[in-house]
Amino acid sequence: MLNRTAGEWHVVTQAANKNLEISLENLSLRTHRQEQVTLVMDIAVELSFTDTSDRSVMKRRRLEYESSPRFAQSWLDNQANLVQREFEAAYNQLAEQIFVVFARQAEK
Repeated sequence: MLNRTAGEWHVVTQAANKNLEISLENLSLRTHRQEQVTLVMDIAVELSFTDTSDRSVMKRRRLEYESSPRFAQSWLDNQANLVQREFEAAYNQLAEQIFVVFARQAEK
């Protein structure tokens, strides 16, 4: 996410008037028909900042990722590093969603 946002946001290590907090709310495997399974990841994202009028503002959003269905045996066998690839896909898609949802608010 830092690589994606580096051109748009200034990431700092010290305290700033903007704070982006990401919490994992749910991580599960959801079963579907014909022995297929999807990875489901739900996160809560909270952006808090002080606006130009010195008022505290908080924006909260829940985001969800659900992978494409895969046969349960593929998950069990971890064929072609399926587990790692699915988690990376989830992280990347959620990071993109965070960027799209919160980019304009972070500019305030």
